[in-house]
Amino acid sequence: MYSTYADIAVKRISLADLQQLLCDDPANPFTDVQLQAAVEALIPDADSMIDSYATRWYVVPMDPIPAIVKKSSADMVCHSIYQRRPFLFEGAAKTWADAYTAAMSWLKDIAAGKAIIEGASRKLPATTPNSGGVVISTDPTFTKDSLKGL
Repeated sequence: MYSTYADIAVKRISLADLQQLLCDDPANPFTDVQLQAAVEALIPDADSMIDSYATRWYVVPMDPIPAIVKKSSADMVCHSIYQRRPFLFEGAAKTWADAYTAAMSWLKDIAAGKAIIEGASRKLPATTPNSGGVVISTDPTFTKDSLKGL
């Protein structure tokens, strides 16, 4: 995973807000383990989105994880969390929607080759059948001269 529960809980969204946004039954709030599981269930979607844009130029999944990739993953997860109940926290929902839009714009630039991911392993260029390979062979067995008179 590019981002973790720790990147999202408290650093970006308070535990109380996470409870309100993710728990569907306020009378039975999530335990810490359930809350962590609910957040972590959203991370693979963000990471898959990042990989789908980066795969043309970079080895995915990325390891080590560049800081910008970790941040983008966490921003996308926060956006997903606030999308569940945007009416509860309109200002925060707008902030994370803007962060998501910025992350997607950056990913589109990555896919187009207009931006780079510092610290990520680049893929080797693909070779094509007409890429100028070298042919090594021995002298021909049959030549015009050896076939004369046959």
